Amino acid sequence: MTALTCAKRQANAQTTITRSYPVKAMRDASHFVVVLIVASAMSSHVQARDGAPSMVDNCKALERGAKKSGQYLRIPNTRESLLCWGYMQAMQDISVLVTPEGGRLIGSCPPEQTTLLQLIHVSVRHERSNPRDEQGNVGTAVIKAFQDAFPCHQQPASTQK
Repeated sequence: MTALTCAKRQANAQTTITRSYPVKAMRDASHFVVVLIVASAMSSHVQARDGAPSMVDNCKALERGAKKSGQYLRIPNTRESLLCWGYMQAMQDISVLVTPEGGRLIGSCPPEQTTLLQLIHVSVRHERSNPRDEQGNVGTAVIKAFQDAFPCHQQPASTQK
């Protein structure tokens, strides 16, 4: 190998190492944007269908039909249940995103062991207690439900009163 070839390989290796962090950050950001687009599109689609059941109705149907067997959960193979499950998976993904300052993006802090079915129960319970929240944007209602059920405590526990 010539000295020029070695220098090029070394420069390429350095470029790869230098670019790995921004590429990962961009990939994470692009995943976040995709999740937001899907959640927004699903929310708009559900709201746009006149006379169709709302997302909460879909989630209520899922709750009624869900069967737990040991560590497994079987959900109904219906359009409504699958819409709820997919939408709430996206909301679960959004709920753990962190801002550059270290706070949670949507202001809710569900414990790591919180299951998707528990998040669905939280959303349905919130809608029953606050039926007017569902009349607006579905995503906003779900975020509000998560914030109420899993508030973030910004101050360290030792300084809270």
